[in-house]
Amino acid sequence: MDDNRLELLGQVATWYYEDNIGQTEIAERIGRSRSMVSRMLNEARELGLVEIRVRFSLKADATLAARLCQEFGLTQARVLATPPIDDFPTLLRRIGRLGAYYLEELLRDNITLGIGWGATSHALVKALPSMPLQNAVVAQMMGSIGRGDPMVDGSELARWLSQKLDATHHYLPAPLIVESETVAQALLNDPLVAETL
Repeated sequence: MDDNRLELLGQVATWYYEDNIGQTEIAERIGRSRSMVSRMLNEARELGLVEIRVRFSLKADATLAARLCQEFGLTQARVLATPPIDDFPTLLRRIGRLGAYYLEELLRDNITLGIGWGATSHALVKALPSMPLQNAVVAQMMGSIGRGDPMVDGSELARWLSQKLDATHHYLPAPLIVESETVAQALLNDPLVAETL
């Protein structure tokens, strides 16, 4: 995408979200339709030019969290109270937000974070606001699945999280599952894999 397009999207987003100018007036200013302005605002959000956060307190189940810590030897646990079990997309968003709130408490300069893959990890990274850190590192902990939604794969999540934290990232350029121990050993001997591990 060229710089002129990014500048236009940034200007439209600034007028709408910061200056509270309506989509109709913005459309008149740039000589486009109102529906085009709406699409441009969506594009600005998708590109990460705009981040929208709705903050309200998520209720946690401290009793169940304590039981999990005791049963599994965990130092910390967060459990969503009254999860919407009949609405998976909402459940996933709330779990992601709960995880992001907790991660925000832990983030600091010089931190090293490991990230796996999956829908809940994706929801957490999506819910996390941009928080530039000094000398932070994000490392992919598990090999890639290589099929399905690439956005939930470890390499993409490591890149996205490192972008939000202004951190260095290390990919694990290997599949999650290989056919033999020989292939696994060869991958472990690869310099890039060894560096990430």
